[in-house]
Amino acid sequence: VIIGPDIGAVQAVSVVLAAAAVEIPVIPAGELHLHSVSSDTLVLVDEAARIDPEVLRSLLTAHAGPAVLCSTADGYEGNGQMLAKILREGGVTVLTLQDPIRWARGDPLESTVNQCLLLDAGCSEVPGFPSEEIDFGKVHRRVFQGDHGLLAQVYGLLKGAHYRTSPSDLRLLLDDTTVELFMARSGDGQHIIAVCMLVHEGVHGLKRHDLISETLKLEPVCRVSRVARIAVHPAFQGQGLGARLMAAVVERFKEHSGDIMGVLFRADDRLSEFWTKCGFRRIAARDGKTRMVVRAVSERSAGALEGLTQC
Repeated sequence: VIIGPDIGAVQAVSVVLAAAAVEIPVIPAGELHLHSVSSDTLVLVDEAARIDPEVLRSLLTAHAGPAVLCSTADGYEGNGQMLAKILREGGVTVLTLQDPIRWARGDPLESTVNQCLLLDAGCSEVPGFPSEEIDFGKVHRRVFQGDHGLLAQVYGLLKGAHYRTSPSDLRLLLDDTTVELFMARSGDGQHIIAVCMLVHEGVHGLKRHDLISETLKLEPVCRVSRVARIAVHPAFQGQGLGARLMAAVVERFKEHSGDIMGVLFRADDRLSEFWTKCGFRRIAARDGKTRMVVRAVSERSAGALEGLTQC
């Protein structure tokens, strides 16, 4: 049986199988629970990085038979960080394709694409230094135009921390005027320790992007911003730097007449504890997998949120 991330991928695989006159069941990942898969069935998972991590964990735990998970590490399927973590948890055998199948080895176009989209970016090594030597503040996107190394550090940090980070986030960093970027970096400015991407909602009228505003539907209308990404360098995690960075972000938001700041994240007790320490309070869950937390920054928003928050 073949499992795809969504109905589109399933239809694409089905077309290929039909052309090859091969009959193999193809199931969307979201409908896996509706099917009975015997232990002697070979399960092939296509574009695994795009599938809900909990679905993949359940599959590896429940299926006693052979399973093969296939995915790219970068690109449109996601950056593969969460998939790599799940595979390490499962104690499985990991095989990496070294020879490209769509172009010749050493094709200059591949290296050009990797360089342009920072597909090879990762967390750079950072020397240790006292936390009091770390500066917190906003960075304007114009800085990236003349400092490719800084952009690579920022994107590499986001990519290593969030499995949903993809090359489209580069466009947000460089072009989207609704996005602000905040950093914690060494006093000499050479090393990025933590980053936070803040998205201002209700700016261009695209309500499908206003995840917090559309959920709260507050009256009077408040100025709402959403923390889209926050990441701390692995060597500095557990030292309170994420909370210090968020305090700086909240303070600036308050200075610029912000009302409400919110976050959406996968249900996780450790993350919930972090946001509680940062002064955020939980809103009734959108579903069983996603949590929403908000923080009132202005006096009028504090009143608007009364009765909505639950500790």
